[in-house]
Amino acid sequence: MAFADISPAVSLIALAASLFTLWFTILRRGTVCSTYPSFIAFRYDFVGKNVPQAKLFFRSLLFSTGTRGHVIESLFLRVREGSRQAAQKQGSGLVL
Repeated sequence: MAFADISPAVSLIALAASLFTLWFTILRRGTVCSTYPSFIAFRYDFVGKNVPQAKLFFRSLLFSTGTRGHVIESLFLRVREGSRQAAQKQGSGLVL
């Protein structure tokens, strides 16, 4: 077998490998994931209020699986107790 017969096949394999690397490192957006919560607290807030308000404190890490960043403009948590749903409070902006 001559080099003229093997050369196109090797070139196509190298092109496919470089296109996959381009897609995997630059073009793929990835997903935003969250770790397991490291801290969850159910507490009451007594400051400046006649009746204490129930508060939920939730701490977790967010990360992106892609190389390009994601922008999270707002983040909120819905809390339900039976059929009653609490008001949604939004967090601040964040770039991952």
